[in-house]
Amino acid sequence: MLAIVVFLAALALLGRHLDFSGYAHPDERNKVNQILRGEYNFHHPLLMIRSTRIAADVLGKSSDFEAVKRIGRAGSVLFSAAALALLVFVTARVFGPWAGAGAGVFLLANPHVFELAHYLKEDPGFLFGVSLSLFAMLVYTRHPGVPAALALGVAAAVAVSAKYAGGIVLPFCLFIVLASAGRRGRDVMLLLAGFAVACLVINLPAFLALGSVSNKLGRELTLLSGGAKGISRSVPHGVYSAVYWSSATPVLIALLVAYGWTIYQRRFRLPAIEWVMILLPLGYVLILSFLPKTHHRYFLPCAALFACLSAAGLEPIRRLPYGRIAAVALIVLSTAWQAPRLLSLESGFARDHRQELVTLMRGTLPQGSVIFIDECLEPPEYEGLAVIREKFPTIGSLEALRARGVTHVVVTEKKYGAYFAKRSKPVPGKEEEFAQARALYDDLIKRGLLLHEWKTGPNIYLGAPLRLYSIEAIPPAG
Repeated sequence: MLAIVVFLAALALLGRHLDFSGYAHPDERNKVNQILRGEYNFHHPLLMIRSTRIAADVLGKSSDFEAVKRIGRAGSVLFSAAALALLVFVTARVFGPWAGAGAGVFLLANPHVFELAHYLKEDPGFLFGVSLSLFAMLVYTRHPGVPAALALGVAAAVAVSAKYAGGIVLPFCLFIVLASAGRRGRDVMLLLAGFAVACLVINLPAFLALGSVSNKLGRELTLLSGGAKGISRSVPHGVYSAVYWSSATPVLIALLVAYGWTIYQRRFRLPAIEWVMILLPLGYVLILSFLPKTHHRYFLPCAALFACLSAAGLEPIRRLPYGRIAAVALIVLSTAWQAPRLLSLESGFARDHRQELVTLMRGTLPQGSVIFIDECLEPPEYEGLAVIREKFPTIGSLEALRARGVTHVVVTEKKYGAYFAKRSKPVPGKEEEFAQARALYDDLIKRGLLLHEWKTGPNIYLGAPLRLYSIEAIPPAG
C-alpha cells in the first residue's frame, strides 16, 4: 500500500512542467529526431527511445516533434515514479515499515530525482532498472526458484537496456543467486538466459547493427575515460561528494551514520540483499570518481539508494524512548530543508534563458547586427536574426570574426567555464587546442563589451549561464 501511495504521489509531483523547450537540454532534440525517423545512433541502449516510440505510435503522434517530446518526458516521469515505489517496497521489507515510510518521503523530496524526471534522458530509466533489479533480488531471496531466477535476468536486462552503466547490477544479481541455498548452477543459467533474451527483445535494432553499436560504445567509453571535447579532469576526484550534498540534508547524513552504527552492532552480519543495497551505490560512486567526465545526473542511482539507507537509520531511533516522535520530527526536518530546493527547481522550469536571449537580441541589437553563437547553444528560434553557429574555440581570433562581419558573440559558461575550472586539463594530445581555446575565451572576456549576462538559474539547462558580448570596437583582421 505504501509503495502505491508513493507511486501516485510521484506521478503528481514529478509530472508537472513537461512543456518547456525541447532545445533546453542539449540531448533531447537529437533523441526526439531519432524517434521521429526511426533511426538510432546507438550512443545508448534503446529502452527509453523504443518505449517512447511505441507510446507515440499507439497515440498516433509519432511524426509530431512536440508530442514526442512530451510523451518521452512523461515516460521519464513514469520510470521515476515506478523506481521510487519499488525502492520504498524493498526498503520496507529489508529494514522495516518506518524505514519504508521515511524512504518514501526522502525520495519524493530528493532534488536530483525531481529534476531529472523531467527530461527525455536515460537516467530515470536507469534508476528504474536498478530499482527493479533490487526488487527482483528481494523476491529471489524470499522465493528462490525458476521464475525468480528468470525475473532477475530480465530486471538486469532492463537496467542495461536503459544505460550501459546498468551492467553494474548483473554481478550483484549473480551474487544473490550464489549466496542462496537454492540450486545455484541452474539458477545462474536461468538468470543469464533471461538476461540475454530480454536484452535481445528490448535492443533488437542494436543487435541488427552490431558494427555501428560497437563503434558508438567505443566512443562513449573514450569520452568517459579520456574526457570530452579535449577537456579532462584529474582522477580520482571528489566531485560526487559535493553532488551528494546537493541531494542530501544534515538529517539524512546523521541518519546514515546511525544506520552505519547498526551495522557495527551486528558485527557486519547482514543478509545478502542488505549488502547489495550498501555496496552497489558505494561501488558505483567509486567508479564515477575515476572517470574524468563528470555530471551530476550520473549520481542519480546513488542519491536514491543513499536516501533509502538513511531511512534505515530511522529504525533504531524509533525504538528509543519517544523514538517515534523523534523519527517523525527528523522526517519533517529533512523535508523542510529540501523544500526551498524543490521550490527553486520548480520555478526554474518556468524560465528559459535562451528564450530571453532571443527576445533581447531582437529588441535591442542594431539593424544589420551579425551574431556568432557557440554551436553548443540551442536557442528556440533565430527568425529575423543574422546568426552564425560554429564552435567558438575553432574560429581563430576575434579579428577573424570581425572580418566575417560579426558584431556580437554569445557564449555559455558550460563552454568557457570548463577551460578555466581549477581541475580542468587538456586531454593528452590536445594541449595546443586547449591552450588556443582558453586564450580565445580569455580575449573575448577582456576585450569584448559585455552587454548582458544571465547568471546560473535554478535549472541548469533552462537557466544556463549566458553572456552576450559586442565586439564592434575590435578591428577586423587585415
